[in-house]
Amino acid sequence: MRSIAYASGKLYLLQSAEWCETPVVDILDAYNGENKGELNLTGVSGGIVPLSSLVAVDGIVLGSNVALSADEAASRIAEEPETFAGKELETLKVYKWTSDNVAPEVIISAKTHAAMSMGAKISFSGNMTNGRIWFTNQQENAVLYYEIVNGTVAQTPVVIKLMSGSVAFHNDTETSAWGSGSVYYNEDGTFWTGFKDDLPTLFSAPVDVDGTLTS
Repeated sequence: MRSIAYASGKLYLLQSAEWCETPVVDILDAYNGENKGELNLTGVSGGIVPLSSLVAVDGIVLGSNVALSADEAASRIAEEPETFAGKELETLKVYKWTSDNVAPEVIISAKTHAAMSMGAKISFSGNMTNGRIWFTNQQENAVLYYEIVNGTVAQTPVVIKLMSGSVAFHNDTETSAWGSGSVYYNEDGTFWTGFKDDLPTLFSAPVDVDGTLTS
């Protein structure tokens, strides 16, 4: 299982492991485990992982693919053309399901993440009228969010650099888990991040570390 979300008494379990593998989302009753079928994935395509992460908002399920930077996408295609040629590896897509049985709406389809590979883990703050869709990324010492204003989703992200004083929060450029981190936004404008091998860390947007959870 790659990701899980809860909405309206149901669990959504995303099954997807290999690059470019066709995903399946099983739906279970959250209280008794009864199988309720599968989420309609008609039109879900593109990215090195077509569907990588789920999150529930206001009873609605959102999902994202894994989109590579343009350079990394070109490199993957050159190295393994039989697997990746012809695929939109660099196009970030976010899907919205308002019904389990209906094909999702694509609410983000963009290459505006530029030199950053992202989409492995989707986070959310606010609501579908005014909110933010958050991602970490693989290359840059930053988090990004796509703003939702009056129901309209921006197609270009806001980038927030992660700093500890005047030093980049992540100094190890070989860290492989940056792109699958989570972001938890607070009402006062601060936010927590959670990365593999890192303690949960509180940031004051946009420049500094407030504190790290130690126990």
